[in-house]
Order: sequence, then structure tokens, then C-alpha cells
Amino acid sequence: MQFEVSIESTDLETREKKAGGSYVVQTAYAHTFDRNGPKRYPEEIRVFPKKDPQGKPLAYPMGDYKIAERCMRVNNGFLELGFIELEPLSKK
Repeated sequence: MQFEVSIESTDLETREKKAGGSYVVQTAYAHTFDRNGPKRYPEEIRVFPKKDPQGKPLAYPMGDYKIAERCMRVNNGFLELGFIELEPLSKK
């Protein structure tokens, strides 16, 4: 199963935690489906960018990605999705 995600901007947004501190997210667009097949328009989502060795967030470059398979697993018959990591789609 492959979920596709598009990144259209390298802008990062810093958000404040309720308990103090902050975290960074990046806007992405998930290409989703309903019972009739692919939806006409992607849906806006937020993803956590990767971090460099010093802990500084690194924006995903603009492009098309898939959600890494290691982020999905089946646990007691339920599909679980962990923190999303994106991998570039291979060029066709």
C-alpha cells in the first residue's frame, strides 16, 4: 500500500506546545481516496520534518513523496500509522 504526499513549499511553521516549548511542522498534501477512488483534490496535512545531528529541523524539499513503509504496521489486526517519514517517489 502506498500513500502519496506532495510538498509544495519548504517553509516551516513553529507551534507552541500547551505544556511549554515548541515544535516545528511542514505543510504537505496527501493524495487520498474514498469509496469511489482517488479524491479530485489532495488534502492539506502537517508533517514533522527530519532533524539534523544537532536537532535542527530540515524541511523536506519540494516534490512528490510516499509515506515510508516503516511508519505503518499491523498490531492485533489493526493498521497503525506512526510518525510520518517521507521518501521521494522514484522517477518513472
